[in-house]
Amino acid sequence: MQKRILLLAFFLFLSILCNAQLTVHIQSVPENTSSSDKLYLAGNFNGWNPGDSNYCFKRKANGTYSLTADLKPGKYEFKVTRGTWDKVEVDSLGNSKVNRYVEVNGDTEMIIDVDGWSDTYEKEMIHTASANVRLVDSVFYIPQLKTHRRVWIYLPKSYFDKSVKKKRYPVLYMQDGQNLFDDFYAPYGEWNVDETLDSLNKELIVVGIDHGGKERLNDYSPYQNLKYGGGNGNLYLEFMVNTLRPYINEHYRTLKDVENTGIMGSSMGGLISFYGGLKYDKVFGKIGVFSPSFWFHPIIYSYAAKWKPIRKTHLYILAGEKESDSLVYEVRKMESILRHKGLNEEQLKVVFKPDGRHAEWFWRREFADAINYLFPESQNITVVRKLLEKL
Repeated sequence: MQKRILLLAFFLFLSILCNAQLTVHIQSVPENTSSSDKLYLAGNFNGWNPGDSNYCFKRKANGTYSLTADLKPGKYEFKVTRGTWDKVEVDSLGNSKVNRYVEVNGDTEMIIDVDGWSDTYEKEMIHTASANVRLVDSVFYIPQLKTHRRVWIYLPKSYFDKSVKKKRYPVLYMQDGQNLFDDFYAPYGEWNVDETLDSLNKELIVVGIDHGGKERLNDYSPYQNLKYGGGNGNLYLEFMVNTLRPYINEHYRTLKDVENTGIMGSSMGGLISFYGGLKYDKVFGKIGVFSPSFWFHPIIYSYAAKWKPIRKTHLYILAGEKESDSLVYEVRKMESILRHKGLNEEQLKVVFKPDGRHAEWFWRREFADAINYLFPESQNITVVRKLLEKL
């Protein structure tokens, strides 16, 4: 019994040694910051949760704020919020700020200033979505989660051509719908999905599902994390597969087979897209995974190791080398697992970009390469080739 206690104490000691403390002091905030406002740290260490109570600053009597967090050594990006992404820090002119960056090798302390809050500036709101982006429903009901989400759809230009009115199209389902098409709804800039597809002449339908704000982490996590919670990912995927997809197939001219159906997302959206692509590999044959939050639960690796690949699966995984040391390691670890499962370059492409950061501009820039890999040609040509092979 005594040996067991000593062993547990030893492992506890090791775990303490492996972590470091990051202390952030905010020495000044905008004058219009209420003393009752709670300030939070959101970064790649907590799934970019803007209102995570585990990363809430303590306000001091002199109006400054401080927060100490236990983190593993590595590189981290973060921003300060007042609980939501609508109330995130900006510069003194009201413009978006790049992610703050810190490298933690031991106990680290940093002093910062918050120059402004995004919700306190009047700025010109401009819609940037192209004419062929439409709303499927502003309050699409999700029975599995008993809630509603806005759902968007992008239809290629040829969809409206009466001379090909019977033509059907592949479909890509994407997470974080508010960031895909329209700057008006995207706090950090949109992905330009519509403009990119137009320029590439891709004949592809894209369905974008808005995240649920504070429920984003819950909806995009297939497992519960002891510290951050979550775990509604399976219900969210049931919605995508059993509710939304049948609706889209019924109301739009789609190609319904696995080779013409894809799923894509970034960060936590990348995690749920990866997991969903594997779990429903007879539904999603194209899987796009940007900066995935594999850190959220280690069981994702054993899930991938137990997965039995099918020939129709194609995976594109993207990571930025300036996002964090752990992200690059995690993606390389997952790549090793998938390679051992037999996925070759034709089925799996893993891309590391030296300048890549955990940001919309990075995912926007890399979207075209991912699409060209996952949807390299008109899927109608693929159908014709299959028919010819049978002759």
